[in-house]
Amino acid sequence: MHSASYPPRPVGLALALIIALGLVVVGCSSDDDTPTTPGGEITEFNEELADAQASVTAPMAIEMVENMPFFADGFTGKDFSYTFAWDSEYQAWSAHTTYDAEGYSFEFAYYVQFRDAQGNPQMTNDGAVSMHYVEDGVGDFSYEDDRSALYAHQEFSNEMEVDGLDTTTLVIAGSGGYDFTYEAYSDGNQATLDLTVTWETLGGGISFPENGCPTGSIRYHFSPYYVDVVFDGDDTVNYTLYNAEGTPVQGGSGTEMMTCGN
Repeated sequence: MHSASYPPRPVGLALALIIALGLVVVGCSSDDDTPTTPGGEITEFNEELADAQASVTAPMAIEMVENMPFFADGFTGKDFSYTFAWDSEYQAWSAHTTYDAEGYSFEFAYYVQFRDAQGNPQMTNDGAVSMHYVEDGVGDFSYEDDRSALYAHQEFSNEMEVDGLDTTTLVIAGSGGYDFTYEAYSDGNQATLDLTVTWETLGGGISFPENGCPTGSIRYHFSPYYVDVVFDGDDTVNYTLYNAEGTPVQGGSGTEMMTCGN
């Protein structure tokens, strides 16, 4: 059975919200270095915004994939950073947690359901062949000073089916996404942003062998751009940003490291 030494971490929301905050399009006036925020509303990704968002797709994908063996291994003897309880109505383990700090407010909900070979839910992973995993969240951020203000909001939802709990290789398939908006004010200017990101596993999903590293791909859509995050069987994960014609965007690729093979 699969195991992991790390606790599951909130996936996606914090990273994507930080990027959303960084998407305020700033420039400098011709005679000084004072940042300014142009007015207007952004409802579609341009290359600059897509490139910024692409840089967090691999970390988000890695966290989702890394967490699945941990949950698939069951709840006995696990030290979670938030409390899971058995929900008899939904026949699933669930957790609800919040995080608040200066300017930040996050709410997360997680659901984990083990299933037998006939698809029936069960309380433990003993004898289970698959697992259904759902996570939802919402977050807000606000910042104000004498010259500017920023208000950001994000909602996300991810859903995954994990097969192979009765074998030495998990197969992870899923989809999800998030919406984020912000309003920014600076020196009398105003800008708003309202964007959506979706993702799905490609082909047969992500194969994650016990004591090995995963293979497979996850695609993130930033219309009209998309990013492929590729797991190639070792602890490096590569991502590439493509335009609407399927051509790689210059500077829109990179590599991240993950924990696997232990």
